[in-house]
Amino acid sequence: MSKKYENEEIISKSESEIVLKTKVCADCDYFDGHFPNFLILPAVAQIDLVAEFANKYFGIAKKTSKIKRFKFSQKIFPNEILIFSIKYDKDSQKVNFDISNSDSSVSFSSGIYFV
Repeated sequence: MSKKYENEEIISKSESEIVLKTKVCADCDYFDGHFPNFLILPAVAQIDLVAEFANKYFGIAKKTSKIKRFKFSQKIFPNEILIFSIKYDKDSQKVNFDISNSDSSVSFSSGIYFV
């Protein structure tokens, strides 16, 4: 499997929130077959990336017990520079996220899930 993302840079981090910038690699498995002549990052791949970062920075499992809301507003294309804003509420076991473009002017997706 090729690398999923590269140039990961933490913009800010606290005990309950991380904002990071990264680029999803065009040659990663996420883009295989979705769609061959018009590559976009599938919703399931976006959720997987959020869960991976939540696991990496907050030590929570890469699973959900309940999905409250997921909204996919804009297509994400290969090599797009993305800003991931992830908040984890330990008491409620809730993860809030937003994925936006490099200057945070366009939100690609957002949501809330419980671990």
